[in-house]
Amino acid sequence: MAENRLNEIRGKALDRVEKSERNLKLGIIAFLILDTAFFIVFLLVMDFSNKLHVLIFMASGGFYMLLLIGLIVLGLLIRRDTQLLLRAIDLLEDRLTESRR
Repeated sequence: MAENRLNEIRGKALDRVEKSERNLKLGIIAFLILDTAFFIVFLLVMDFSNKLHVLIFMASGGFYMLLLIGLIVLGLLIRRDTQLLLRAIDLLEDRLTESRR
């Protein structure tokens, strides 16, 4: 009975982890597509002789770089949390196995 319960808990946890990772990957892909489109349009419209245009381009590039770094850190955090969750499930299984003996 406890084994079935543990398998059910493990299955639900792994499903949540997979869904979270899939959503993260979709978010990163959407961000990259939108960011690339913005970059291309800005380069086509930008007047390189106008210093204000160059300044705005540099500022937006810095802003998007910060967003990209934030997404990478978020992905690493989710990956770490996933590993902690899987380790906790394994430890729970070990404890349940030991308590049966």
